[in-house]
Amino acid sequence: MDRNGFSLVEVTVTIGLISIMLGIVSFQFVQYSRKSAIESQTRTLYSDLMELRSKALFEKRSRGIKFSADSYSIYSSAITSVNPIQTTALKASIQWNNSTDIVFNSRGMLETADNSVICVSETNSASVDSVVVAMTNTKLGKLNGTECKRENIISK
Repeated sequence: MDRNGFSLVEVTVTIGLISIMLGIVSFQFVQYSRKSAIESQTRTLYSDLMELRSKALFEKRSRGIKFSADSYSIYSSAITSVNPIQTTALKASIQWNNSTDIVFNSRGMLETADNSVICVSETNSASVDSVVVAMTNTKLGKLNGTECKRENIISK
């Protein structure tokens, strides 16, 4: 006797296997998307800081940036109590070790002697999730630990 088609057991097993694979793939996709968003946010912040430093240097005018947990604002001078020229909302909340705003002087140097470190607050698998702003340079890094301090950042 010839068999045409599939039995109910074969169809059920196939649907079960496809469901398990889709569950695994969707979980991996969510993790990948989150990692990509954190890396993108960190690189955008780094780019904005580098541009701010360059503008301060070439325009011979102090520039400032002010942080909150879910955004940062860029100012056309060192005075951060006026309206910002740009505000960027963040997808992942950040923390930073410096209680003051970051200000670059007219020579493009950080006005405070301490390094400023900006980190993504949550633990993640992103390759870069921190920015270290030193007196004369800015670097991307990966937080190694839970405390947002310069000694816990691995430079990339």
